Amino acid sequence: MPKRIKRSFTWPSFAVYGNWCGPGHSGPAAPVDRIDKCCWLHDSCYGSNEPQKDCDERLIKCLQWEYNTTTSYGKKLINVMITAFKAKIKLGL
Repeated sequence: MPKRIKRSFTWPSFAVYGNWCGPGHSGPAAPVDRIDKCCWLHDSCYGSNEPQKDCDERLIKCLQWEYNTTTSYGKKLINVMITAFKAKIKLGL
């Protein structure tokens, strides 16, 4: 019988931003800007009874909403985050 493969999702170490974006990067300070606030809302959602997929989809929507209000660096960061979370959802992780 084939062995079961455990699927997991690991963020690259460079994917840390502000006080709330990135693995193991959850405050406790206030969000530094609106992108960081999207991450804060995402972390808060993960702490609730909501399915992680729903939390991830909300993060994507929040980041899309902020796209036109941010800097060129912020746009690049948002693009990376949205791509990663869409892949995470598609893979069922």
